[in-house]
Amino acid sequence: MESYIKLAGITYAYPRSRFALKNIDLSLNRGEITGIIGENGSGKTTLGKIIMGILKPDSGSIEIDGVDGKALKLCERGGKIGYAFQNPDRQLFAASVQDEITFPLEIKGLDKKVAHEKAAVLLKRFELNQLKDRVPMRLSRGEKQRLVLAATMAQEPGFLILDEPATGLDRDRKKALYQLMEELAGEGIGLAVISHDLQFIKDHANRIIKLENGEVVNDGC
Repeated sequence: MESYIKLAGITYAYPRSRFALKNIDLSLNRGEITGIIGENGSGKTTLGKIIMGILKPDSGSIEIDGVDGKALKLCERGGKIGYAFQNPDRQLFAASVQDEITFPLEIKGLDKKVAHEKAAVLLKRFELNQLKDRVPMRLSRGEKQRLVLAATMAQEPGFLILDEPATGLDRDRKKALYQLMEELAGEGIGLAVISHDLQFIKDHANRIIKLENGEVVNDGC
């Protein structure tokens, strides 16, 4: 498979703390669902934030879609990699579900009509059309997660990082989430799924990466 993200020698330590990541070498691929597992404090979420550029590594390099990560502004990196936080409330801010998708597009300079046309497609795909005028913070957790994904996909990223996406979802919603992940992977989008739900990862990931104490201890099926 074609690599989309390459990490070489990534090390990171929080201030006045032990190392969170130590010499991480990884390639994450297009069209592949990669599960990232490990105990609390193993470095899973830190790794995701390093890839996104939210945290800067102490050493090492990151290449994204063939471009040195240092050459990308945070907004540019956000256009290449979408990140869905564990708590969707942290990413919702607009007055309506539709605005949650259209507002960032309009801020980037997209014509209002085009932004609304794009939103209409995403609202339908993520089963949110009937909720388009609702206040995002009043949605259920599953609906919020779908909205975050829809808003993220509006930026047309090549890769998605999902942090604990199955948390709080019942069996049917987990199934729907997996179907969506498969669809996106089938379109050539890479996905990294950070999760404590080992069964969900075993059932649905093409590849599993296990972290322990900031190091990769297993990378395979």
